[in-house]
Amino acid sequence: MLHVRAEEDGDLSIVGATAFAGGLADALLAIHYLGVLLTEVRHIAPQFQVTVVRSPDGMSKQWVMGSFSIQRAAVWVLQNYYTEFPLYNPHLDRMPPIRKRHPSMNNSTATSFKFYDFDGISSTFTPSGGRMSRRGSSHNERFYEEHEYERRVRKRRARLVAATEEAFTHIKRLQDEQGKGIKRT
Repeated sequence: MLHVRAEEDGDLSIVGATAFAGGLADALLAIHYLGVLLTEVRHIAPQFQVTVVRSPDGMSKQWVMGSFSIQRAAVWVLQNYYTEFPLYNPHLDRMPPIRKRHPSMNNSTATSFKFYDFDGISSTFTPSGGRMSRRGSSHNERFYEEHEYERRVRKRRARLVAATEEAFTHIKRLQDEQGKGIKRT
């Protein structure tokens, strides 16, 4: 046990000063931990339910969250999105469709990709020079595929905008109703 010894002129010893400073540091550390604990407990208490819907494939998840600022809520939602949503590759929508080949090509299915024979081994799908013939219709098919993809993207975007506007209208209506119920003196 440390004893603080007073000198004749009223000054404290170095041992007493360091004990006092250590006590203050412990008190400040305890206050800091209490503040962190209270901040985290406030965020744990469920206050809002957030639903996130991924537009291209319609995958959705719901989470309950506490009281956050908009910025912290956005970071929290993004962290949960990256950990809980399965991976999605938007380029899979742009994959060319499988279609029937020309009758002279053994009536088997193939993609609209070009195939090249680099090894010199001939196969059943190389009718002319190692390359699949396209009969000049590829640019039309590609145009319609891109047009269809852009149409789906615009449709999803319109649905998302409509849902967002509806949600904000609903929130405004609730705030207006709560404002009317409060009497002011």
